[in-house]
Amino acid sequence: MIKKVILHYNASKKTALELKDEITAFLHGQGIEVIDKQNKALSKWGDTKIPHFEYSDRFSRITFKMGEDAKKLMGFKDTLGKEEADMLITIGGDGTLLFYKGLYNLPLFAIGSRTSYLCQARMDNWKPKLLRALKGEKLETHPMLEAKFGTHVTEPAMNEICVKNPRHRMLRFSLKVNGNKYTFGADGVIFSTAIGSSGYAYSAGGREFKNKRLIGVVPVAPHRRKFKPMIARMDSPAELKIHSRYRHDVVDVVVDGQIIYEMGLNASLKIRRSKRTVTMFKVK
Repeated sequence: MIKKVILHYNASKKTALELKDEITAFLHGQGIEVIDKQNKALSKWGDTKIPHFEYSDRFSRITFKMGEDAKKLMGFKDTLGKEEADMLITIGGDGTLLFYKGLYNLPLFAIGSRTSYLCQARMDNWKPKLLRALKGEKLETHPMLEAKFGTHVTEPAMNEICVKNPRHRMLRFSLKVNGNKYTFGADGVIFSTAIGSSGYAYSAGGREFKNKRLIGVVPVAPHRRKFKPMIARMDSPAELKIHSRYRHDVVDVVVDGQIIYEMGLNASLKIRRSKRTVTMFKVK
């Protein structure tokens, strides 16, 4: 029985701002308490505000590479998940869903636009679908991935973790996966979940798959196409080592296209299943 709902929305989208009032009134009409947990800091969302971390292998710690906006944004995230409720609703699109996916241990209902793929509803058809969710629609749990490098573990990824060179040079990779070893050159490598196999990984040449116990391993512009996209077991961690002759190069470890960690080259990371999952209402 849904009695309390937490509401988050992309405050930079006019349609989301307008819709959140309509949804709040609708939920109140159903006798449901609504907790608006939005923060104005997110209305300034943009490339310059993306949280960006720098990993120091020497000191084994993560430091913020960006300024006060990133610190405020991540500090805001750290305090969100303490509110108790029965359901989380996000309004905006797939990016909004991905940003809030791991903050609460709550079933999630997401409303997006016509281009949204992960969201269960659009801004023009949300009411009947939300009503079905409130009345006890089935739930579906999705596994997530995480990357461990040095002593640090990244935020969990619902879609993918991408390792790539921001300096626009080819990298050399050594990959251990499915019990086999591969060495190849590429601009990057994408590790995707089943739900993320239809996104960035698919656009880069990977194939879609439904089995949640698998991950996709997709190279980004592999040299001479010598390494082809493949499917691996999620319960067997993949290990990736990055090589470069440029001592000052770094590699970006990007989680769901939103949170970026910076790692020195000639280092290695392990891609593995996260202990955290995402539960979503399965609405037809």
